[in-house]
Amino acid sequence: TNSVTLDFGSNAFTGTGVTFSNASGTLQSAGAVTLGSGTTVNGAFTYNAASGSQTIADATYSGTLTLSGAGTKTVGNVNLTGTYSAAEGTRTYNGTFTYGASGAQTIAGESYNILALSGSGTKSVAAAATATVGASMTSSVPVSVPVTATLQLVNSATATFSDNLTVDGTYSANATG
Repeated sequence: TNSVTLDFGSNAFTGTGVTFSNASGTLQSAGAVTLGSGTTVNGAFTYNAASGSQTIADATYSGTLTLSGAGTKTVGNVNLTGTYSAAEGTRTYNGTFTYGASGAQTIAGESYNILALSGSGTKSVAAAATATVGASMTSSVPVSVPVTATLQLVNSATATFSDNLTVDGTYSANATG
């Protein structure tokens, strides 16, 4: 099986209520991406605008979701059942970001608006990272904050844990942010 990268460049990429599958390659776009309700992206998807702004489409991402490039990324409602990588540029989380895999997942050190943890398996804050929640957090699965990690709720954000919260690092509620 060969690995292929399908690069849409700055062209628009549109799909509605469908499943995109790319088991051995990567879909990537530096342009506008529009995915309608019920869309699932299987495999790797990279948003890589080098400048300007790029909106991350509301969808379920079951492979690797990567945000790269120096541009500003705006993230709405994302259901991540795979892995997540965010580097370079600026990211703003306006909606609900859900880590919902059937198994363990690593929570990236980002500033989320609403963070939801579901599926199964422990969801752990990445080592040496700070995950910040600005509005609310819900979890129906075990949550781990390792020794070098921080989970903080800012600006009167609320948190509901329906399973264990294990803190070996730092957990702070109602910090100023």
